[in-house]
Amino acid sequence: MKASWVGIAAATAALMFAGNASAADVEAGKLAFSKSVCKGCHAMDYEGYGPAFKDVGMKYAGVATAKEDLTKKVLNGTKGTWGDNQMPPQKGALSDENLSAILDMILSFK
Repeated sequence: MKASWVGIAAATAALMFAGNASAADVEAGKLAFSKSVCKGCHAMDYEGYGPAFKDVGMKYAGVATAKEDLTKKVLNGTKGTWGDNQMPPQKGALSDENLSAILDMILSFK
């Protein structure tokens, strides 16, 4: 019984801190975004062709698989997630490191 409580506590702590980017992570994400193709359709706090990153962050707040889900959406593209606009696949448009930094920044918005 004691072991299961420890496991539950560890899982709860992991979920609480999942997606919590440090200030340095957020700044790295902002820098990566400023040099990326993403800014052609997205902005931090207003909707362009694509959704505002703050809206995306709020939609995925508390979702344990948020970073993995968003990585798939960016790499494979989407249609219908945020209306009728389509996001084409972005494989090769961003390095793995820059994509991770941008997603950490997005997920810091709650």
